[in-house]
Amino acid sequence: HLSMIALAIIGVLMTISASMSTNVISYDLAIQGLKQFGFVLIGYVAYLTFSKFIRIQSLNKLVLPIMLLSLFSLILPLMGTARNGAYAWIDLPGGITIQPSEFAKLVMIWVNVIFLGDVKDLGSAVVFMVIGVSTFLLAGHKKLKKLNTIVIILFILFMSLSPLLLSESGLAWIESTGLLKGYMLNRFKVAVNPFSDLYGSGYQLVNGLVAMVRGGLFGVGYGNGLQKYGYLPAAKTDYILAVIGEEIGFFGIMIVFTLYFVLFYRLLKHSFRAKTEKNKMILFGVFIYLSIHFILNVGGVTGFIPLTGVPLLLLSAGGSSTIAMMMACGMAQYAIVEESKKLDL
Repeated sequence: HLSMIALAIIGVLMTISASMSTNVISYDLAIQGLKQFGFVLIGYVAYLTFSKFIRIQSLNKLVLPIMLLSLFSLILPLMGTARNGAYAWIDLPGGITIQPSEFAKLVMIWVNVIFLGDVKDLGSAVVFMVIGVSTFLLAGHKKLKKLNTIVIILFILFMSLSPLLLSESGLAWIESTGLLKGYMLNRFKVAVNPFSDLYGSGYQLVNGLVAMVRGGLFGVGYGNGLQKYGYLPAAKTDYILAVIGEEIGFFGIMIVFTLYFVLFYRLLKHSFRAKTEKNKMILFGVFIYLSIHFILNVGGVTGFIPLTGVPLLLLSAGGSSTIAMMMACGMAQYAIVEESKKLDL
């Protein structure tokens, strides 16, 4: 709870700093800060609602309409305008945008919980797959054990071989398959060698690394970073960590990482202690949701893996990701409280 709030507050402050540019006035920065703070407040209300007032079981009858609504919301962006090569946002009046994929990730956790959590008969591409597979693997039904084993073996095999994809020969193989084209292929090339396209696909990655090197141990001071002035076009979203590294330094990054790891630890600890599969899947699903965003964003910004464009949850600017993550934390808190009541009994 406190780690979530601390990360959200740091996110508001760093969003304001990352929004600075040569043609931005104080009024614009105030509006950006108030906007992000408003998202945090909405997210906190959602957190309280899901952690205290909404019982997950009471929503079971709404599973079909919510699934259909989620599917429809994922199709709507295709009718809009692409941003950075992706159709991921719904444009609303007043310059407001919604990224439905963030809320769809919650729906995926919830649907897995309903159909696989505490059910005694077998019934009914990157972040969605990981969340779905991870929560699916927690279902303890005996008819799923063989399938679970196969999926785990395939996952271990994939993780073992994935580093080979970021070698020169691996990159050549990816290019020969024709599966990745355009900006997606360029991101793999840049991950192998950021300087291969210094003024193109590698521009932001190289400048992000420069920002963190400039920051050193304690940073150049809040608001004093230079890389956000045109060198990092996505400074307040994908590359918020680079701004933190430049202005608050390695020390600031370690504070952020510590807060994240506190959340990871609590979610994992309570998921292992949970007595019901339903609550175990909620807690582990939220852990996967948060951790996969963390790994993909931090790995991409530091050049260890290709940049995927996912936000650093609770820190990056944006209402959809902030509100969705706080809603997820609310679901997790509800599961923790429910499990603690069972222990008291």
